[in-house]
Amino acid sequence: MRNSQRLNSLKTQILDIAMTIEAEAFERQKKTAATRYSRARRGIEQHIESKRLASYLDENPPSIPVIGSH
Repeated sequence: MRNSQRLNSLKTQILDIAMTIEAEAFERQKKTAATRYSRARRGIEQHIESKRLASYLDENPPSIPVIGSH
């Protein structure tokens, strides 16, 4: 009976460890996905802002001379 209890205890500990490792892996994947999403969103926002600025400058050229143009 003593060996049976010890075996059950070890099984429980191994299961707990496996579940912890799985949960940590899942959290790492979630964090990586969130980071990837944030970078993509920032890239999209920068692209849109760049297009807006280019469009604005096309419609409203600067009144000061641009360095390097004659």
